[in-house]
Amino acid sequence: ASNVARLFLQILRIPISVHAAWLTAAFLLNLNGWVTVSGLSISKQLYIARFTSLLAALIGMVSIIVSGDPFISATVIWTLKAISQEAKRYPNDITIDSKGNFMRDDDKNRFSRFISSLSNLVSLTLSGVMIAKALGANDLLEKLHESMYVHE
Repeated sequence: ASNVARLFLQILRIPISVHAAWLTAAFLLNLNGWVTVSGLSISKQLYIARFTSLLAALIGMVSIIVSGDPFISATVIWTLKAISQEAKRYPNDITIDSKGNFMRDDDKNRFSRFISSLSNLVSLTLSGVMIAKALGANDLLEKLHESMYVHE
């Protein structure tokens, strides 16, 4: 019965992890949407977009290391890839600041490449942790988990 309960909890964890990660991503996307319509300068819009994207990538990398839950990282990868693709196609009339300046195509392309690189970094982290786990080579991660969760 213990194995069945454990399997049930593992299956139940998938939608909860995906939903939690997607809510975090949606918050960051909505924050960037507000920044876009707020009239801030294009350079500030890009700075905030890069910062929130970096924050999302850090969440994706740290979550797999700390919790061992691959679904949060997978959702972050999916989100970053989608943003990377959309950033290239963003219409100029949406990315306008209070002075009437539009985001240039080269800014969009650089931002898209940056987001794609972050997604790849999270993918590498996820892959590395999963491979280490499969090979039984994550003694360091187990010690980290023990130091965080086992209190004597």
